[in-house]
Amino acid sequence: IFHQYCTEHNLPVPELVAVIDPAKKSYWGNGSPIITKEDFLSELSQYPFDIICKPVDGANGKDISSIRFDNEKHHIDSNENPSLSEFTNAIFDQDHSQYILQKKLCCHDDIANFTDNCSLQTLRMITYLDEDNQPQLVIRKIKFPAKDSFKDNFSFGTSKGRQCSVNEKGLVTNTLMLCEKKQHLIMYDHVRNAEGKISSFTVPLWDQCVATVLKAQSIFAPLKTIGWDVGVTNQGPVLIEGNIFWDPLMPQEGSMKELCHIFQSMR
Repeated sequence: IFHQYCTEHNLPVPELVAVIDPAKKSYWGNGSPIITKEDFLSELSQYPFDIICKPVDGANGKDISSIRFDNEKHHIDSNENPSLSEFTNAIFDQDHSQYILQKKLCCHDDIANFTDNCSLQTLRMITYLDEDNQPQLVIRKIKFPAKDSFKDNFSFGTSKGRQCSVNEKGLVTNTLMLCEKKQHLIMYDHVRNAEGKISSFTVPLWDQCVATVLKAQSIFAPLKTIGWDVGVTNQGPVLIEGNIFWDPLMPQEGSMKELCHIFQSMR
């Protein structure tokens, strides 16, 4: 539904491959039905690119899978190496979970060079409608995953990735990471590049990213506040998700007091 609504309003989203809903109706991105698991396996070749598969009701990167396309075939990209057939059986045989399959995107070259990882590394941008129903951007972050991970979910640092604050001009200002020795989150007043050196980094296409989420917040009115996951690609920003329930600031990031005052005035 999110994908359809964004498409109807010219908001950029990843290409839809399929929706798998074992309890109701499964269908391809073009709307044609998927009747059986065999149909899915035989017709997946019409999408000759890498694919991301994730549960519709998932959170924190749980149960997200990567499907790699090479040698004219799709393969599950996993250390456990399940076959595509076994993977398909697993998602079709459930009686409650829906899955969405989308084209796998790569991050902007500037981000890939900075982190030595070409996987999508998303911005978390929190918007709200002010008392005049004008969209405002209030929280800006970017998530850098571990070098060998295709998932950028921070998961309170347990993913071994980094969550960085971004200022109004798109400049990364600090880094939040899990200290494994002390087992708690630590905020650093800098960011390091792929070589581990303290370096300056500005999010590419920043103005386009801001314009995209502000436009989206207006289009999704009357929802008052949304936490957007925005992928920054060479082709421009892409809306990955819009979350009406989003995580508040952690203590290391600052106080939620001012934000609470803003949101109370929206009631």
